[in-house]
Amino acid sequence: MMNLQLQLHEDPYVFSLTNEDGVSTFIDANPSFGGKNKGLRPTQLLAGSVAACISIDLLSILRKKKYEFERFEIQIKGIQREEGTTHPFERIDLLILVEEHIDIAMVLKNATLIHDKYCSVASSLDEKIEINLEAQHFLN
Repeated sequence: MMNLQLQLHEDPYVFSLTNEDGVSTFIDANPSFGGKNKGLRPTQLLAGSVAACISIDLLSILRKKKYEFERFEIQIKGIQREEGTTHPFERIDLLILVEEHIDIAMVLKNATLIHDKYCSVASSLDEKIEINLEAQHFLN
């Protein structure tokens, strides 16, 4: 079971979210709604959580395959519906960047498997949200 506490940290919409271990992060509203840019927005946390969930298992697999690396990154692009009162995600694009000695096909195959079968965050999303996975080597 998960236990979190959300507290108003600063008016009007800056919150602290703390887990049972005392680890916390700040959440804020969009500046167009009065936010102060002092935390991630809820939708940013959601898209980032999908990427982090996939990354944890993917990095575990890379380490088990004895890959050594110093850099790993996922670039996240969230596309939200613009009409209506809510702006749910239509699509989340994840571009996985790895070092050039790491097999891209293996990364993409494993990331897809993780997304489809093992990522609790992705499996909690509405099935209408399209998650696109790509992988490539860092350019430099």
